[in-house]
Amino acid sequence: MKRGLPVELKAVRLLLFITAGLTLLAVVGALMVVEVDAVILGELTWVALPGVLALVFALRLPRGGRVLFWGIAVLQVLTLLLALGNLPSPSALTQMLLPLLTLGLLTRARAREALLSR
Repeated sequence: MKRGLPVELKAVRLLLFITAGLTLLAVVGALMVVEVDAVILGELTWVALPGVLALVFALRLPRGGRVLFWGIAVLQVLTLLLALGNLPSPSALTQMLLPLLTLGLLTRARAREALLSR
């Protein structure tokens, strides 16, 4: 019988889907507002990369694995570092919210055990 995901990992999966959705909204919004050229497309590709990774990680989360655990952790730490770079801006605190929540839930004992044992 297959065990389901612990509550912490279900929440991590939801947060990863939210991150991917917010990234998609940001990219589509930028495409609607800005005149598109090669430079803008390159920058938007760079902006979309964390959202694409978050979506891939969220879809693969039920399979688990050490690589997935560390991939999610590294993605969230890098996102957190990017938010720290915006610290003078008032939006920096809200930018830190999702990565901090995801890291907090990911590093709980039940979540670590479930991911690393698969």
